Amino acid sequence: MPQNFGPQAGRVTICAWGSTSLTGPNAISWLPFSETNGSAIFIGTTLVASNRSNNNWQPFTGNPTSSLQGWLKPASPDGDATWVDSSMVQAKTRRSTDTETTNTMEIDGTAYEQTLSGGATGGFHLVGLDHTGSVVTNQLYPLTGNAANDTATENNLATAITKPTFTTLLQAFGKVAALPGNGNLANAIEAIGGRADVVDRFGPGDATGGVYSLIGAPTSGRANAWSPGYRAEEASFERTGTTGTLTSLLVRDPSANDYIPFATDSATLDPNGSNRYSLMAQVSGPATSWNQWIRNGQQLLAPTTAQNAAYNDLLTQVTNEGFVPNQMLCPAAPDVIRGFYCTTAQSDLGDLATNILTLDFDAGTAGSRYTAADWTTVRNSIVYEINDTAAIRAGIARYQMLFGTASVSAAVNAPALADAIKSQVGKATEVATQTNLGNVMSAITAMGSALDPAINPALTFLSGAFAFEQDLLPNSSPSPAIQDAVTVTQDTAATTVVNQYQAASEDLSDWGDVMVSDPAKLRAGAAYMKADDASTGDQRAVLRAAEFGTQQYLWGTILASAYSAWVVPANLGTSPFCANSSSIGSPWENLSSTGSWPSTAGSGPGRSSTNWLLGFDNQSGQWGWANNDGKGGLNDAGLPGTISDPLFGRVTGSGGPSATADAGAIMPYFALDYLPIKSVPVASKFQTNPAMPGCQPQY
Repeated sequence: MPQNFGPQAGRVTICAWGSTSLTGPNAISWLPFSETNGSAIFIGTTLVASNRSNNNWQPFTGNPTSSLQGWLKPASPDGDATWVDSSMVQAKTRRSTDTETTNTMEIDGTAYEQTLSGGATGGFHLVGLDHTGSVVTNQLYPLTGNAANDTATENNLATAITKPTFTTLLQAFGKVAALPGNGNLANAIEAIGGRADVVDRFGPGDATGGVYSLIGAPTSGRANAWSPGYRAEEASFERTGTTGTLTSLLVRDPSANDYIPFATDSATLDPNGSNRYSLMAQVSGPATSWNQWIRNGQQLLAPTTAQNAAYNDLLTQVTNEGFVPNQMLCPAAPDVIRGFYCTTAQSDLGDLATNILTLDFDAGTAGSRYTAADWTTVRNSIVYEINDTAAIRAGIARYQMLFGTASVSAAVNAPALADAIKSQVGKATEVATQTNLGNVMSAITAMGSALDPAINPALTFLSGAFAFEQDLLPNSSPSPAIQDAVTVTQDTAATTVVNQYQAASEDLSDWGDVMVSDPAKLRAGAAYMKADDASTGDQRAVLRAAEFGTQQYLWGTILASAYSAWVVPANLGTSPFCANSSSIGSPWENLSSTGSWPSTAGSGPGRSSTNWLLGFDNQSGQWGWANNDGKGGLNDAGLPGTISDPLFGRVTGSGGPSATADAGAIMPYFALDYLPIKSVPVASKFQTNPAMPGCQPQY
């Protein structure tokens, strides 16, 4: 590659290479890759997409294993051009019809099955995807209940997923015992983004026998904090209470040459062969032309010569009557009728459909070019399109009502939720804390999974659209509305959520524009939005999930300014004896059982057992728990059970959120997402008594 063709600020660089060495003494290249074939796209100097292979191009095949498909959106006043990769992968780790002896993963609708036999009572199903999204591994690791044999099987699985270069999809099903927290398999799972302190708690499976699932891959950017270089999502039935399975939309990592989980949930599984993320995949996918738009049941057909003539005459009448403006709102539309689909005014669309229905067949105008039947078919097809456009705009408007826009009041009252939480916490502080606003949508999706499986299709579009509004992928949004690192205080947490999610809600209209940009997306988007609007009850359920998810985020953000997760060795228990230079006591003696979490620290076989104790932090580093009572003792620092019990209680019933109602938060993810995690200094004895170890007992 010539040096002067390298990425530069202010331009988009698109390149492809084949049968070419990019390294070595004879190679001259600015590409940071070693593969001999590939494609890459840079916006400015940022790599936004790549696909590479060592399978050399052939004259008769080109580069099918290292090509890129997607679309570029021109630069806006807010920032650079943006890129959306169209090669998304829809994945499910299990089917709803599976049993305790079977597991079937679905990758883009194709089933990959495994069945237990030979006395096996449970197992792990492993599927691996390569850089094209193709399955390269489909392996069963059966378990029999024999400890020695099962350990050997688990060790084999651990080897298979140790530093994998592929996308890993793992499903545990049937009877699967909890894994040793410091065992080989727990170590391997944690290294690729799962949690050892989750897999060491396995219990019975969900209604289908699903116990645990994980989807993860190497990543160049958003790795999990505890698994450098790897990003993963996981679901354990013991933790979620809904399922032990995952449904996901995977996207290409910009430079890791694989697929990473982009939008994922653990809700009740879709019917076999379907995936609730299909709309986002289709909307983001390649455009289809307007060459096929005649409606015939579920089919889109190409118009005949006669139907084309009829449409041209209908288009002329629509223009002459002034039913639509001459200036198209959709700049790339093929004609002025489709150019009007980018309006957000549903009433105007209704008027257009009504007006077109008044245009009757005119035999004199038609002559021998088309018949009355041709006219009716064309007119009805256009009216169907307009009604579908109105359905999409109505659906987008319902989503925008959750957090509001500049002109629409928010249905979710974040400030009121925050005020109630601050009052309940009772630790007023101006301490600033850094938060990830993407956690709001993650919490909303999780709450939807728990509250009402019927609303999950409605939430998948919202979570996918808002994921693009985050900075998960470089240059997927011109100016990411939802920031992953924002500094807030107790008083600004709610207004920050409102401001950023309102900005993201404004951008949802752009997704509506994409849906109406071609006939296939238009029909699919309308079908989705109409199903979402099946009943007022469904809309209320979506709002309820949004309220609970927002409340959970506010709980975490407000608590983070005053509380931390304090890590102490497990042998000290959950109420260790402590001392500082002038006082002694047990600062966490007031903890409820919900205020502590048994975890592990470090990595590898030497991982040690610890307890995370949620407690007040006076912001003095390792001594933040030491709050003297003025009488030689230590005040209680533990998070009161009046907070932790409802915070981690599972949401039931139909009531709305409140500061004292069950909030549905789940450990360890709540602490990992929101709270500072700090280690308490420890010593092996108190004064000269080795029988009394504790936290800094050097009194």
